[in-house]
Amino acid sequence: MCQLQKNGRPFVAFYPTRPRASAYRAHGPFVLGCTTSRQVERAAVSAEAATECARSTVRLWSSHNGRVIADLAPAHVDGCLAVISSLPEWFGYPGALEGVAEAAKTQVGFVALEDGTVDGFVTLRPYATESLEITYLAVRADRRHSGLGRSLLHAVKRFARSRDYEIVSLLTLGPESQSSHYAETVEFYLAVGFWRVKELHINEWGGAPALVMAASVDRLP
Repeated sequence: MCQLQKNGRPFVAFYPTRPRASAYRAHGPFVLGCTTSRQVERAAVSAEAATECARSTVRLWSSHNGRVIADLAPAHVDGCLAVISSLPEWFGYPGALEGVAEAAKTQVGFVALEDGTVDGFVTLRPYATESLEITYLAVRADRRHSGLGRSLLHAVKRFARSRDYEIVSLLTLGPESQSSHYAETVEFYLAVGFWRVKELHINEWGGAPALVMAASVDRLP
C-alpha cells in the first residue's frame, strides 16, 4: 500500500505486489512515498472505499470527495450489473446482463466508486496495437450528468497513453434506430471528443444500425 500525491493532494493506491517505479512514470507527475495506516485514514479516500479497493487489490487513478476512479476488478461485477439494471432504456435488450458480466470479468476497465458502491464503469479491449475499443460505458441512472462519464474517459485516456494507443473507438446504436436515448449517447461522445465515422448494419446486433465512433487519445477529457 502506498500513498501517491498529485499536485500536493494525496490519494491511496493498492497493489497486489510491490510496484515498479516504471508503473508511475506513465500516469503523470506523481510522487511516491511510504505511508502509515494513520496517514491512510487521512487520505482523500473514504474508509469504505479504501476497504473495497483493498479487498480487490486495485489501483486508484483519482480521488475527490470520497469518489474514486479505480481499476475494474472481479469484486465489481455485481455493481456493474446494478448500474445497467438502472438503465433499461439503454440496456433492456436481450443478453445485456450476460454481455456486461462477461466484459467485466474478462476485459480491462475502470469503475467509479463512492463509499464502495459502483456508480459507473467502462470496459475496454485492444483492437490493434494502435487502437483501443470501449465495449461498455455506463453511469447509474441517479448519477448521470454528474461528470462521472468524463472521469471514466479520463482514466481511459491515461491508460491508453501509458500503452501507446493512439485511437479509441466504440460502437453505439446509430441514428437510423431513431432512439432518443441513444441520440443522447451520441451527443455525449461528440461532446468529449469523438467523431462519427460510419453507420453499419451488423449481424452481431441482429441487423440493428451500429454507429462507429472514434477519437484520438489526445482529444479525450
